[in-house]
Amino acid sequence: MDLTFKPIPKSCPVPHNAVAFIGGVADYDKGPTIVLWRDRKEIVIQAPKFTPEAGVDVDDPYYDWYELQAISKRYANYLEIIESLVDTIEFGKTNWAYLLPAPGGYRISQREKRFPMITCPTWAQLIYVDEIEFTVWGSCSDRRGIWNEKEVDITYAWNFAEFWCLNRAMYGYRAVQGLDVTFEIYGHLATRDGSIIGLVSEAAWGRMIRLDDRALVYKTVAKIEQRGCLYRGCYTNRFIIANGKVRLLELNSVWPYKDMDCLEKDAELWHWKELDDLFAEFRDIGPYGNYHLPLLRFTTTHNDLKYVRPPPSPDRPFGGFVFYSEFFDFYEPWSGYRRLPDGDDENESALPFLDRRILWPPNKRLMPNFENIYEAQTTHRENLIASRRLSGRLERTPRNRVLIAGVPYHPYNRPSAWSHGARRALTNSDNTESSIVTIE
Repeated sequence: MDLTFKPIPKSCPVPHNAVAFIGGVADYDKGPTIVLWRDRKEIVIQAPKFTPEAGVDVDDPYYDWYELQAISKRYANYLEIIESLVDTIEFGKTNWAYLLPAPGGYRISQREKRFPMITCPTWAQLIYVDEIEFTVWGSCSDRRGIWNEKEVDITYAWNFAEFWCLNRAMYGYRAVQGLDVTFEIYGHLATRDGSIIGLVSEAAWGRMIRLDDRALVYKTVAKIEQRGCLYRGCYTNRFIIANGKVRLLELNSVWPYKDMDCLEKDAELWHWKELDDLFAEFRDIGPYGNYHLPLLRFTTTHNDLKYVRPPPSPDRPFGGFVFYSEFFDFYEPWSGYRRLPDGDDENESALPFLDRRILWPPNKRLMPNFENIYEAQTTHRENLIASRRLSGRLERTPRNRVLIAGVPYHPYNRPSAWSHGARRALTNSDNTESSIVTIE
């Protein structure tokens, strides 16, 4: 697995007229969402909700794995259905659409979806979406691109949860402004009607933290705490070292406090215990600890693009999807799927659908030595999970939500491994739709 930071392309790698799958969420309670991109326009398609069938007893030690497979296979099936209907989508007409049952199959119904307004006051210029050339999608909400000939990172809100994160990130940035712990914010991402849908910042650069950065990281976190803030991105390793300074990578995890006694109490867990755990993993396991990898936007390149090419037909001679995630490296796609030429991987992906099997662990050539990790960390992990269960923070997103992005599933990670992608903590409520309007 190549985890080196990659340069930001100067132009969008998705071919003209191609439809790119850039992310989504497999929320089976409310209905999975699939985000598509075509010629600088994007749309979210919400599929019908469903009940996953793991196929094994709930007491099976690998029940979570089988359930995750069931969720992901249904998600892939919805992708197949949408691929067959892609010619009916009017990109640019609406921001949202629904995949609905219809006689003989399904249909796509487009509607404009409204989201809550951001409550944090703006402080910088508005940068309109059409002014940015998006060139990297780490996930649907975590992007990179070019603006005014500058390389930029973009936080992009596209659903209720991400608007909640955006609102929190704006308050978080203002709370630590002047501490020299963030990259510069260039402006607020906006639609032409003035709606705020994101943040545009200096493209993050540097390196991930190492064991010998411990003193510097502790000093930086202490400075944030002295400002009256908590940073909930410690154990998830949302730091970067740039020019000898620590920079925060997850602004929505900056929480201002009014009650300093409460802050001190919470900091014992969120700051000092989590940092102790993180650096202990660096010492005992290696550079990324228990799978605390860089954000996908740093390591994704155009080489990660894959495509689905359906059989040609008179009404669709050039159809097909381009995939910007590693989703089908770990879950069976439909038979029309092919990976872009890439050495031996092309031979593996070109096998007939029924001749390929899901591996345990999935795609084992990409996985670390799980046995060593498991043996070294079992006691630590059980104690950690127990303490978090008692403190009411075992999971950072509801169990029914799986974020679709390009990071492989890690069976021995702590419960947040339910995310396929870089988990951006929704940390104050399981019900983000209700909490978004109350953030201050």
